[in-house]
Amino acid sequence: TPSTSTDSMPVIQYTTTGVYDVTLTVTNSAGSNSVTKTGFVRVGGTPIDTIPFFQDFETANSFPGSDGYVVNPDNGQTWIRVTNSGYSGTASLRCNNYSNSAGQTDEWITPSFDFSNLTQPSLTFYVANAQRNSSSNDELKVFGSSNCGQSWNPRWVKAGAALSTVGIVATSFIPNNSSQWRMETVPISPFALKPKVSF
Repeated sequence: TPSTSTDSMPVIQYTTTGVYDVTLTVTNSAGSNSVTKTGFVRVGGTPIDTIPFFQDFETANSFPGSDGYVVNPDNGQTWIRVTNSGYSGTASLRCNNYSNSAGQTDEWITPSFDFSNLTQPSLTFYVANAQRNSSSNDELKVFGSSNCGQSWNPRWVKAGAALSTVGIVATSFIPNNSSQWRMETVPISPFALKPKVSF
């Protein structure tokens, strides 16, 4: 609201959860030109306030989540839910970097969480990873945001041998038992008492 505006600096309010395209049309005496950004505005719903929150991805609609989404700028391999491997069941999230080009970045932005009543929040997850050779340096990073993604606070990073849970595997790695997973705990105290936090 409004759906269109002729103001030079329009203020638009999105009152319904969803993903929106944005079009800017510029007109002067020489004519007009338009640019459309697809999926440029994302409006989240009510933050998850059931804490502690647990997600094992066993349910089909658990990923990317009600307000979560995947960022895949190169349209290559990216985060997906798989049902052939999991720490405590058969499902997990996977980014098959074995087939990705070096330097590609893929992101999963989680739904937001309500930490309004938490003075010492923490984030724990299980990871399974293999290096394809001794010089491969895949990275996994965790960032948090309490301002709807305007800025991201780095909280945790591991790469290469430090990320690997099984050493070197020369083929595309799929963990086949719980011993190939490692639990990681991420300090997220900067987000204590914040009403809307995403990772």
